[in-house]
Amino acid sequence: MDRILTFGKCFADPIAIRIMRVTYRTPATIQDLQTVLDLDRHTVDLRLLKLREANILKPKQDGRWLSYEMNQEMRPVVKGLITSFYEEVKWSPECLEDDRRYQELKAERTS
Repeated sequence: MDRILTFGKCFADPIAIRIMRVTYRTPATIQDLQTVLDLDRHTVDLRLLKLREANILKPKQDGRWLSYEMNQEMRPVVKGLITSFYEEVKWSPECLEDDRRYQELKAERTS
């Protein structure tokens, strides 16, 4: 029962939704999420903890770095919920800015 409640709380939290949008595309480190979301580490850490507790994200050791990726079992559920509210999420100023910063970070990494 606790996991269901934690899961619901994640979808009630705009920052957690933004983290899910990023990690749905690609695994991301805390530093990546800080950059893309323009948030401090503490804020990102708290949301990652809740997303892990809800089994939405899982950590992945990448050499020295710890990255977070969408739990494969949860992808369809997350996609369904985000797709249901796509228009609201897509046009939110925060999400538009996240998308811009995500593209900049991706371009930086490929150059």
